[in-house]
Amino acid sequence: MNFFHKNFIFLLEKKQIVLSNMAKAIGITRQAINEYKKGKYPTYDNLIKISMHLEVSIDDMLTKDLSASEK
Repeated sequence: MNFFHKNFIFLLEKKQIVLSNMAKAIGITRQAINEYKKGKYPTYDNLIKISMHLEVSIDDMLTKDLSASEK
């Protein structure tokens, strides 16, 4: 199972990330981030940037339910 979308939304909320700041920091549009929140998958390059910005491995981002480990 791929947990990207669930983890992406969870980490954005947990870290209280401002989408426009994140978009600027990693060089993508705010609209792209909104699309990722809605279910679109990022390109591999953007997945790397997102993982680095959120300080989580790509493996964890895709294969683990990070919200479950918080409970």
